[in-house]
This record gives sequence, structure tokens and C-alpha cells, in this order.
Amino acid sequence: MRALLVSGIAVLVAAVPADQVTLDLRGDLMFASVRKLDLIQPRVLAQLKQGQTVAFDFQISLWVGDRATVSRRSFERFVVSYDLWEERFAVSTLRKPQARATGLAAAGVGPWCLQNLGLPAPKLNPADNLWVRLDVRAVENRREVDLSAEDGLSVANLIELFSRAAKSGESRWSLESGPISLATLRAREAERNQ
Repeated sequence: MRALLVSGIAVLVAAVPADQVTLDLRGDLMFASVRKLDLIQPRVLAQLKQGQTVAFDFQISLWVGDRATVSRRSFERFVVSYDLWEERFAVSTLRKPQARATGLAAAGVGPWCLQNLGLPAPKLNPADNLWVRLDVRAVENRREVDLSAEDGLSVANLIELFSRAAKSGESRWSLESGPISLATLRAREAERNQ
């Protein structure tokens, strides 16, 4: 009976959802991470194996104090390609300075993208509460938004881009977390640097 009770408690704990996005502070930048972000879905993999590239739009939104107004946003478009011989993936950013990685396994594509998408940290009080949302979508039509322009994207373009309804079969993720305090982020940073 006792074993049944303990296993029942374990199932309940496992069923309680943890925050989907972890926010970390590294100097003056904040970075999001997730436990699992499978960007390379079967449809995407099929396109890549046909020699096409697939672009993914990543946006991180940060709220401070309450969820009334977004305090900061960061956006990047990542382009993924596939090496048929090595069966590995390459990822690059589009904006300057361009970052690139090669030889990645499918599970490493999402984390690499997140490591290359920093969000400038706003000036905060240690007790300020923060919420973060990560939006990711596969770009079906790469001509939708031109990121090659020197001025980049406007806030209006970003809002329009991520507020569009998903097309049938379009890969799209939206993950959230919070509230978390700046004091907690600083404690994590200090622990990581020990």
C-alpha cells in the first residue's frame, strides 16, 4: 500500500508542468533555454533532405512588473541546411555579424539558435518580476519579411509577423515562463560562474 501511495505521489509531481522557458542572465544579456525544442520535424527534414534550406523565426518577449506591456523584444531568423553525406545540420543567422555552426545533430539545432539570441537586460530592481515568452515558427515563404535590410525589422513588422495565424501544417511553437525575479537570475548567474 505504501509503495502504491509513493508511486501515486510521483505521478502527481510528474504531471505538474514546470516552466517551459528558463531565463538566464549573462552579463548585460538575457538568454532563454528550453528543455526540448524539436525544430527538425518530419516535414522540415524532408525539405532539408531535398536540398532546400528552412528558415526559423525566433522572438523572445520580456515583461517587467506585470504582463500589461512588453518591455523588450529580440528577434532573429536562423537558416538551417542539411549535409546529406555527414547527416548533420548547419545553422546560420542572417543579420550581421553572422554566426554559423556546422555538424549539429537535430537535437542541437534549437539550443544553438537560443544561445545566439540574446535579449538586452533592462535596468531592474532585484525584486522586479519578469515573464518571458519564446515564439518560434518555420518560415513557409522566405520572402515574407526581408531581414537583409540594414535597418532590420521594425516593431510593427515583428508584431505582424508573429500575430499571423498558423498555416495548415506550419511548424510553430510558443513557450512561456514566469514570474521570476531579477535576484533569482543573478543568483543563478553567480552559481554558474563558481
